[in-house]
Amino acid sequence: MSAKAFAVIIKPLIDMYGEPKNWAVKRDLYFETLRDIPGHLLNRAVKHCIGDCDFFPRPSELRHAVLDEISDYRRRRDAAAQAALPKPPEPPEATAEDFAYVRGLVAKATQAVAARSMVLKRGEDQ
Repeated sequence: MSAKAFAVIIKPLIDMYGEPKNWAVKRDLYFETLRDIPGHLLNRAVKHCIGDCDFFPRPSELRHAVLDEISDYRRRRDAAAQAALPKPPEPPEATAEDFAYVRGLVAKATQAVAARSMVLKRGEDQ
């Protein structure tokens, strides 16, 4: 969201509650804190706060007003981005040679475990 779009969306709060003290400084902080919220959701938060807040809302109050919608928006955005990724290639089919190789590795590992077990058992007998 641009700073200009942000100013337009926040304007009703200033009209309703008046410009907060040090707004020139706070405006930039509000913008940095809320810029990740899509404009349509921030607009909804402003309308909610105008109806529910007694004073000019803090950024956390604006964010809290649309917290569920922000989560849904991000979930949909992330799902769309994931769907746009190219599908990974299918893994190749395992061949008889692959199975034989794995069987050989398993046999070696089994022998090594059996040998180690015998050494340990001999140590216990003594």
